[in-house]
Amino acid sequence: ATVSVLYWWQSNMDIPVAAKEGDTEFRKAERYWKIRNGNCPSTDDILQRGKDGMTVVKIGDIDGGYFIPGLLSQSEQIQLATECLCEYPDPIYLHDSNLPPEKRKSKTASDPAHTILHDKTLRWVTTGYHYNWSDKTYDRSKYSKMPNLIQDIAHRKTNMLIEKNLLPKVPVSYQTAIINYYNTKSTLMGHTDTYESELVMNRPLLSISLGRSAVFLLGGITKDTPPTPILLQSGDGVMLIGKARYCFHGLPLILPSCPDYLTSVIPHIKDHRINLSIRQVFLDSESDDEKSDTDKQLIKRIRKSDED
Repeated sequence: ATVSVLYWWQSNMDIPVAAKEGDTEFRKAERYWKIRNGNCPSTDDILQRGKDGMTVVKIGDIDGGYFIPGLLSQSEQIQLATECLCEYPDPIYLHDSNLPPEKRKSKTASDPAHTILHDKTLRWVTTGYHYNWSDKTYDRSKYSKMPNLIQDIAHRKTNMLIEKNLLPKVPVSYQTAIINYYNTKSTLMGHTDTYESELVMNRPLLSISLGRSAVFLLGGITKDTPPTPILLQSGDGVMLIGKARYCFHGLPLILPSCPDYLTSVIPHIKDHRINLSIRQVFLDSESDDEKSDTDKQLIKRIRKSDED
């Protein structure tokens, strides 16, 4: 099942959302989902977790986009969120915090009794091969060990879904995890992760949500394709493989809901959303094979869409 219908009015006021002249379909969706006057549109009619337990739902019309509601159990969410807040902001990993390590220690989790290292200046942490945000490349010479918990969850969940024939059988060796930290007002504009360094676009990219719920948009190769909105709740996953890796995606809205089983253990997370983006960035061999002609054509279309 897929959901691709957006209702282009504010549900709380029943008036049209003002789209600006020249807006792409993706930009219209971003405007629609932004909070206006302290209210947000209803999420009742968008793709979201059902009552049937974990399953896999194809997203939109592009091959390789999958929504996996309930990917992580409650205990797995607690364990992973605790490490994201208490361990991964450590200086052994690459991060963007402006504060020195001794000042990043702030609040204490009630159970387990770990010190929260996350602070309001921290936006991202990279484990595995480090990502250079300036030139959008990964560096083989800069590496910090991928945490065992992330490796275990990513490979175990991927293999389980493949064994159940819920995902295509694709080899993967997860090498990098980027952990993004969102506050209540954070947004992520529509973009693609298609860079020259991404040499393995036919391998899965696994995204895991923790903490506050959010509306996620997955569109097409250009911003002219209307995106599919998805309600991501804590423990949900999204997997992009092949062509879906080239699609525009974004996060226009963080919602106030955060599960009690998380906030009761880690009160700090009630005002945050954490996203882990786990991927393979280099081929298994040392030689970096070039992208296919099809890949290069897709990249050109995406860059032209960005310029427009």
